[in-house]
Amino acid sequence: MLFICNNLTGHYWAHLIPGADISLFYMDLQIMGKEARKNAARLPGNVHLIQGVPGEILERDSGLTMIVENSETGSCQSQSFDMVILSVGMIPAPETADIAGLLDLTPNKWGFFNTPQAGMGPDIYVAGCAKGSKNITTAIQEGKIAGAKIIKDLGLKKNPKMDIAVMGKGAQAVLIAKTLEENGYPALFFADGPGPAPGVKDLSQARIFSIEGSLGHFFISYDLKGKKNRLTCGAIIAAAQAESRSNTSHFPSAMDLGTFIRMINKKEPSSSLPVPDKILILLDYFGPESKDQAGQALAAALTAQSQGCQVDILMNHIRVHGPTGQQVYDQAKKAGIGFFRYKRQTDLNIRPKGRGVKFIINESTLPGIKIELYAQTLVVPDTRCASQDFPELADLLKLVLDEENFLQEANIRHRP
Repeated sequence: MLFICNNLTGHYWAHLIPGADISLFYMDLQIMGKEARKNAARLPGNVHLIQGVPGEILERDSGLTMIVENSETGSCQSQSFDMVILSVGMIPAPETADIAGLLDLTPNKWGFFNTPQAGMGPDIYVAGCAKGSKNITTAIQEGKIAGAKIIKDLGLKKNPKMDIAVMGKGAQAVLIAKTLEENGYPALFFADGPGPAPGVKDLSQARIFSIEGSLGHFFISYDLKGKKNRLTCGAIIAAAQAESRSNTSHFPSAMDLGTFIRMINKKEPSSSLPVPDKILILLDYFGPESKDQAGQALAAALTAQSQGCQVDILMNHIRVHGPTGQQVYDQAKKAGIGFFRYKRQTDLNIRPKGRGVKFIINESTLPGIKIELYAQTLVVPDTRCASQDFPELADLLKLVLDEENFLQEANIRHRP
C-alpha cells in the first residue's frame, strides 16, 4: 500500500489494515502540534516515510508499480503496491468566488483571502478555511477570535458579572489580567507576578485548595490569610509561563534567536556593533522548533539579508506557518537565503574556524554530497521547557500533562 500524502495518516491505516506494509511519500513533513509530533515519532515499523513524490504509476497484472527516487542513493527504482491512495490539497469552496464578487475582494492565486491585496476593509472578518487550508482545531479557534473581535468592534453588550480567574506565574499572567480588565471583564488574579494592573482583584496571596464546576459556573475555594473563602467565576485562564533553556553554550560563536532579532532590529545594546556578514541559523537541533520560533527565524533571516548579510538556514524539516507562510518562504529563497537540510545530528560536523564556526553537512536532499558552510555568527533558538509549577496546576484544574510536561486540553480534539 502506498500513500502520496502530506499528513501522517499512517497510524490510522496501520490500525485499519493490520499487517499492511505502508509507504508514505512526502515532499516536506509539516508536523505541527504536540499530538502530531508524538504520532510521527511512534509510527509502527510497517509504516515507511519516504521523501519525494513518485514520478510514474504503471498498471500491471500483478498490481501497481511506482517509479520512485531513492533519496539515500539518488537513483531511481521501482516498487510494487496493491493500492495507491492520493491525498490532494485543500482548495477553496465553490462559493468563494461569488463571495469575492459580492464583497469586491481579490483572492490570492490559490483562491483564498490572506494577502494585503485582498482589499478587505475594517468591516470584513475572515477566518478558517476562507484564509487558507486549516485543520479543524485552527478553524474553530479563528472563528471564535473573529466572533470576539466583532463583538468588541460593534460595542455589543458584555456580561460584567462574569469574573474570569487568571492562574499562573510570570509577566504573561499579568498581561492577560490587564487585557481582560481593559476589555470590560473583571479579572481575579490568582497568579504570581510583579502585581496586577489597577482594577484587577489581587488574590496572589491566596492558596487555592479546590476548583469545581464547568465553563460559566466555576467554584473556587481558597485560603487567604487563614480565612477560607469561596467565589464563583465564568472562566479560568491557565497563564502559567514556560521556562527557556539557552543552547548557545554548546557551540562556538553562538547567539540566541532573541538576541539576534533585537540586534538586527537595532534594539540590542550591542547594536552599535556591525551585524556579521555571514550568519547561519540552526533549527531543530535540540528538537522540533515551535511554529512561532520557526516563523521568527525566517522573518529575522529576511531582515538580515535585506541589510546586506548572507544568511543560511540549516534545518531538519521545512516548516511553513500561517496563511502567508509559503509566500514568506518563497520570498526568502528569492532573496538569496540558503536552505539546507539534515536528517539527524550525526549528519553535522561542527567545528570552530577563526572567529566563527564551520559546518560540514551531509545534505539530506543531495545524497553522498558533503557541503561546507562557514558563519561568523551561529544563531540557535532557546529550548522551551515546561515549568516545575505545571504539574500542580494541572492537578488543580484536572488537566493532563503531555510527555514534555505541558498542559493539555482535556478534549483531545482541541489539542494543538
